[in-house]
Amino acid sequence: MWDVLDQTGKIRNARAHGGILAKAEAEARTEALQVLLGATERALASGFDDIDLMRTDQGRLVGGVHSYPRAQRLRGANSVFEEFEVRTRIPLESGHLALVARDAEISKVLMLVPMVIVGGTKQESRNACYFFNKTLEDSRIKYVSYHFEDEPEINVHQPELQHLALDLNSASAPDGRQETGIQYHDQQRH
Repeated sequence: MWDVLDQTGKIRNARAHGGILAKAEAEARTEALQVLLGATERALASGFDDIDLMRTDQGRLVGGVHSYPRAQRLRGANSVFEEFEVRTRIPLESGHLALVARDAEISKVLMLVPMVIVGGTKQESRNACYFFNKTLEDSRIKYVSYHFEDEPEINVHQPELQHLALDLNSASAPDGRQETGIQYHDQQRH
């Protein structure tokens, strides 16, 4: 799977910010990416058949089990997501994205670092998908949406991501001193 994704990255990065493509070149790129998408689907096979990407809502704690009766299963192209109940022994932050076991009585949870978030600051953008862009000087995080024109960017406080950035930067600083912020564009991480 990683080989396929590496090939895809090379195609994407070859002209990521290169301006308008000729129609024939755009069609050739699309065709190459469609072939790689098929290869990715084959590599993943049924790996995610029993896992859901979900967004939590309000929950309650009873007998050591956290229950979220209105979690949203983030699947498909609809703007309204199916709601389902998730029960876990791990408390989840409201609105946070996580991977959970499908149809488990008490699910294991893999919480996702908020590099991607679902939902903006307006009701209309509740289900818009936003991607990390950069940290701002006031320590908020700038996220951008590539498909939601009414609110194409949001700037929000994201303490979890700030703490992760500090941990990663301090661990990677050559002289051991702590650096701040995420140097995404400077380091060209993908």
